[in-house]
Amino acid sequence: MLAKGMRIMTASLVTPGSIIAQEGEHEQGEGTALANGNIVSTVVGYVSVENGAISVSASKSIVEPAIGDTVLCEVVKLNEKNGEAMILCVEGKPGSLQPQHLYGQFFVTGLVDRFMHQTSDAMRRRDVCRAVIKEVEPVVRLDFRERDDCGVLHAICPPCGSDLHAELDGDWNVKCSNCGYQSYRALADNFGAGWAELDQGASALNNSGKRWGAAAEAMFAKGPAGRATFIAADVREDGRERTYFR
Repeated sequence: MLAKGMRIMTASLVTPGSIIAQEGEHEQGEGTALANGNIVSTVVGYVSVENGAISVSASKSIVEPAIGDTVLCEVVKLNEKNGEAMILCVEGKPGSLQPQHLYGQFFVTGLVDRFMHQTSDAMRRRDVCRAVIKEVEPVVRLDFRERDDCGVLHAICPPCGSDLHAELDGDWNVKCSNCGYQSYRALADNFGAGWAELDQGASALNNSGKRWGAAAEAMFAKGPAGRATFIAADVREDGRERTYFR
């Protein structure tokens, strides 16, 4: 017979949804939930029983993001006026995110201090960014505009896949050295520089508060066709001038 207060631990790793006991056999502890008369695990970890309560100790700490936290994220979805990014980590808080905090949403007005026609004019899918959390309920809301260290940190060229580098040329602030592609990104200070300390960050190339020039407005006026990505190896790339349809 077990002594009162004795702690029992198992060596088996359980995953969310695993049945670890029947309701009534033990009291429900941390890392568990009731489902259809069973006590199930809500985290990945190890089962333990102490003082009659069964719990699951997470194998990796769970991170609870809070308003004001800084996150690294990857853009996964872009609509006309909003988008979604997968949160990779919360800076300064090692551990795993819960499912409801894995993705953050943002609006086109929260990208950069400049009028943007669409979110895809300042970001593209697969861009790696830094952002600030503005809300955590009912969904995580991200903002890239408030701080110079927030924005795009790494981007690849849509036509050829090479890394883009910061280079200001009129309205465009990124360029591909492989195929010559030019575009605009809402750059963070450390774009393409990792954790290096810079005298002047790349966010200075965002031209905050300025109006768009004639070349950019002409491209925006073409609508979706003007924003289309043409693969560099496409057979249509034979030197003929492209025509766009509105």
